[in-house]
Amino acid sequence: MYRAVVARRGFTRWAIVASSARSALAMMPLGLVLLGVNAAGTPVRGAVLAGVFTAAELLAAPLVASRLPLQLGLAGMSLGSAVLAVGAALAAPVAVLSFAAAATGFLGAGLPGQVRAALTALVPDSARAAAYSLESTASAALYVVGPAVVATLFAVAGWVAFAFAALVLAIGAAVALTWSRPAADKRHRLWHGDRGAFARIWPTCAAAAAFMGAVASLDVAVPALLAERGTPPATAGYLLAAFAATGIVGGLVYGARRWPGTAAAQACLSALAMCAVLALLGLPEDTVAVAFLLLAAGLFGPPSLVARSLAVQQRLSPDDLGVGFSLLSAAAGLGASLAAFSMAALIAVTSPGTALLTVLAATSAVTVLALLAERRCEAKGITNAPLQPSTPDSGC
Repeated sequence: MYRAVVARRGFTRWAIVASSARSALAMMPLGLVLLGVNAAGTPVRGAVLAGVFTAAELLAAPLVASRLPLQLGLAGMSLGSAVLAVGAALAAPVAVLSFAAAATGFLGAGLPGQVRAALTALVPDSARAAAYSLESTASAALYVVGPAVVATLFAVAGWVAFAFAALVLAIGAAVALTWSRPAADKRHRLWHGDRGAFARIWPTCAAAAAFMGAVASLDVAVPALLAERGTPPATAGYLLAAFAATGIVGGLVYGARRWPGTAAAQACLSALAMCAVLALLGLPEDTVAVAFLLLAAGLFGPPSLVARSLAVQQRLSPDDLGVGFSLLSAAAGLGASLAAFSMAALIAVTSPGTALLTVLAATSAVTVLALLAERRCEAKGITNAPLQPSTPDSGC
């Protein structure tokens, strides 16, 4: 199945474009944190830059995906990265860097959704589970490698990291320009994208927010849990990398065969299984057991991500997929942000294990509600049949 995906005409060009977009997005948060440290001598400024970038990306995702072509998104983010490189080289004020970071996040906001929509158009229905699994696996690998590349380039000079990101994005934009894809009906797509798309996939978006909330809570919980057990908190980096690595295995296994049930149900059940394993993290007294639980929980992550992509693809028409996948990414980012803030507040007043269990209980509850809403959508027969702008869809 994977061989058939890779052998599709145009897959190599898609892979180059996807790699350029994903790698730049993986490099940007840590790069901005380090840039803020270099510019102001404090990680607070770096957190502000990264927060501005992420906020712009989340808020603009549905808007940019429906209005800015993939090629222009890549070129715009490349230009923004180049401005950041110049700002880093000239020691520009933090206000200027913040504006550049916001512009870069805004211009690149639609890339994740558009890249996945392009992959959907490239492969037949029968191969989409395998295609999404490949994309999820490659994305996970890039998000592991990206921060390491940033740290290495910052050891040379801060501006080099952003110049490298600009170059990678420019290559992706150049390759994307060689695609000859039929022009979509803008009014039809925008009408769907602004209203009908969200009405059809909001349960999937809710499940995505809950899932990423559970994953993001680990960034705060795992270091604190390790410190309780007398293990250096920095060890969390290796354990979370292992969590991501087993996820690669889980994604490949999921995409290699067909599974019973609908894609939406598979996504929610995989997320609930992951939460159930993570809920046990506060129980063991030794670090080895914590590592084992993280390895086991990681297996369920990418299958949930892949199944959600399949669910969106089944609900929306091809013209709306870029908007739909961008809405999914925005919801996931929102969930991650809310969970991180919640963990920070809870861990100040209770133990790390209790804080994690509280967040996981909330995300599991949202996932169950999303699963019930998905069943309602299925009962109403919501599919990817095209809608007419004059007859708005009532949604789920």
